[in-house]
Amino acid sequence: MKITPNQILYINLGPDNEWRKDCIYTDNTIRLGYIQISHQLCLECKAKNQWNRVEEELKKHDCFNKQIKAHCKKIKYFYESGEDTLWINFSKDKKLWWCFAKTNITLREDNTKERAVIGK
Repeated sequence: MKITPNQILYINLGPDNEWRKDCIYTDNTIRLGYIQISHQLCLECKAKNQWNRVEEELKKHDCFNKQIKAHCKKIKYFYESGEDTLWINFSKDKKLWWCFAKTNITLREDNTKERAVIGK
């Protein structure tokens, strides 16, 4: 099978990849943390291209006191990347996992955000 992604992005599936097993084997999703950042704010920033608002929100939280722009970029990619983006992740045993994901983002009860994988 030949694939032709528009871009390739690494996704960390939680702190120490703790969501990897659920995302890959159970849910067929990719998941983004940043529980301190409102899903609604991200949707608004996407619609209006005002990601500086997310940067300002990140600055309010001590855990993001460095590399604010890098954190914002990760959120932006998660919200804006199309279905032609190839998402990759590495497991502890150095296996490469990859997928394409649907663009619809849902909010989980724990305030993480997720996108359904296309296929498996």
